[in-house]
Amino acid sequence: MTNKCLIVAGTILCVVIVAAIVTPIVIIFTRQGSTNTTTATVYTTVVSAYWSFDNNANDMYGVYNGALTGSATYQSASSAVYGTGEMLYMYTGNSYFQMTTYFNLTYQSFTVDAWIYPTTISGDWPIFGQCTCSTCTNQCLYLVIRSGKLFMSFNYNDLSGSTTLNTSMWYHVAFVYNYATMQQIIYLDGVQDAIKSNSQPYKGYNGTITVGYSPLITNTYFSQYIDNVALTTRAKAASEILIDATQIYYFSFDQPNPYYDNGPNHYNGTANSLTGVSGRVNQAIRTATTSSYIQMYLRCSNI
Repeated sequence: MTNKCLIVAGTILCVVIVAAIVTPIVIIFTRQGSTNTTTATVYTTVVSAYWSFDNNANDMYGVYNGALTGSATYQSASSAVYGTGEMLYMYTGNSYFQMTTYFNLTYQSFTVDAWIYPTTISGDWPIFGQCTCSTCTNQCLYLVIRSGKLFMSFNYNDLSGSTTLNTSMWYHVAFVYNYATMQQIIYLDGVQDAIKSNSQPYKGYNGTITVGYSPLITNTYFSQYIDNVALTTRAKAASEILIDATQIYYFSFDQPNPYYDNGPNHYNGTANSLTGVSGRVNQAIRTATTSSYIQMYLRCSNI
């Protein structure tokens, strides 16, 4: 049975989160023997994908859609972690998610975060992977549970977490590579679990991204539960990852989608008798009658 919680708010105080998709890099060229200086600006585009696994394998942005392989399926809403749909369930071998469009992660920062529900922690269990060459250094990315701990590797370039997981519990996990600082970082439930410096970048260039599968793992398939997988080509800050792991919902009330949940779980709301007005920061909403409210449905259940 699916249990739902109805959240109704008359007034909600919000803080606006600003998300930038490009980072300017300024390069200065100086002509020898001259005082003239020319400045050029180069923009590095940040690419993101998000799979909610709500009864489909589509990317929320419509670019990096995927498909299920084998007996992978979607579990009912009453069992999933936060959200309003399903989760990915892989209960036998040869079951995983595979992206159908190439996603470039080579020589750059990235963050992968997801919710996982392990039913066993012995051995190796793949969460996320992309592999160009399984025998080449830094050309096979795999993020796994290894002997009960989170484990991050580019192949012969590894970082192991410090916390042993329990079975039958939801965990928020995040794996970060910071190209600028050359660091691998693992987060568990929004808290840094391990860090490695002087780590060479991932150099794979044409591999297929998979969720729940890696060609390098003995237990090749993750026969467990995964939900809300996010991927972006930047190194998220620790504060962002803490929000991803702990924030339930966030409404900025800004146009053009004032009732869209900008938090990690996408609890979009519906409104009754509310009016958009100028706010302290950008837009706000005003209650017009005694029956004014915004509502959204949340699940309140575990597997």
